[in-house]
Amino acid sequence: LLLLFKLLLLIVVDCLGKNVLLMLRFDRTQPADHCETPASAYKDVAPLLTQIATFLCKSPQDLTIYDPYFCAGSMKRHLLRVGFPDVINECRDFYADIYNNTIPEYDVLVTNPPYSTDNYNHIKRLMKFCADMKKPFLILQPVYVYTKEYFKEVRDQLGTGCFFLTPSERYLYKTPEGFRNVKENQLTTSPFVSLWYGYVPEDMFDDIQSWWTSEGHAECGGCVFRAKSDRLPQRFKDSHDPTRRRRRLKQRRAKQCQEKKNTSVGSGKGKGGTSTLTRKQRGLLLKKEKKEKLKKENQEQEEHNIIDEVDNKRKKSKLQTDDDANEKKKKSKKKK
Repeated sequence: LLLLFKLLLLIVVDCLGKNVLLMLRFDRTQPADHCETPASAYKDVAPLLTQIATFLCKSPQDLTIYDPYFCAGSMKRHLLRVGFPDVINECRDFYADIYNNTIPEYDVLVTNPPYSTDNYNHIKRLMKFCADMKKPFLILQPVYVYTKEYFKEVRDQLGTGCFFLTPSERYLYKTPEGFRNVKENQLTTSPFVSLWYGYVPEDMFDDIQSWWTSEGHAECGGCVFRAKSDRLPQRFKDSHDPTRRRRRLKQRRAKQCQEKKNTSVGSGKGKGGTSTLTRKQRGLLLKKEKKEKLKKENQEQEEHNIIDEVDNKRKKSKLQTDDDANEKKKKSKKKK
């Protein structure tokens, strides 16, 4: 029976890809939780991470970023592209690591946690962990989180240093292939309006604010930095927030009409459509697409090599520290 189970598992993996093996380890999450954060989200926070690295007397290359929630590993590539190669994001049980006290050493926590609350309230548990650690963090979460009681408790515990960073546009999340049994057009989703919840220690917060006023707002184009939720832009305020202005019926209808017009644009054929292209133009277009695809594959391979190199260095240094610790224990035993 065991051999039969292994054979069936190999067949399933061969059919659906290696992602199935990863899914078997996420027994605490729901299928809808498996979504990758877009590259644009990391671009928005890259200048802020650089500034945090400066305050910690580190370069962006040496800043250790920790993401405890693993999906398909694309966040490593996204952060590498914006200058942060030292990223810890492994397929591990985050809550077991907390219990066993095996959380790795890191400088900043950057993550997008699962939003489900059926088995575990992941956001609540993560916020409590961050409050206990008191290390800098940037967490991409729905706007409703700041209205919850547990967030208010965490904010009171952390004190000065909490802030919000809103994006210029609503983020869209993509589910990796093989993680959800849905149609291809349903793999890209945005169930909630989300923003970055951040924290830096109190002695760093004033410097971050002054940096944002002088340079940061220009470097993070279109993003808005706020220390308090009542000063958030209206479109990033939760529906239960009493400070949020309500649109009138006429305004709501006008917005719905505009959204319908936007979705209908470009759906038909005609000027600028693919139906007007000649055979030669289509051939050139296909060649261009193949060239871009090959370039993208080569870039991803280079990024994988860099990520593997950084991971191997971290493992070697951990083994070295473990060996040193064992030698010290042996010496102390001999002395006794």
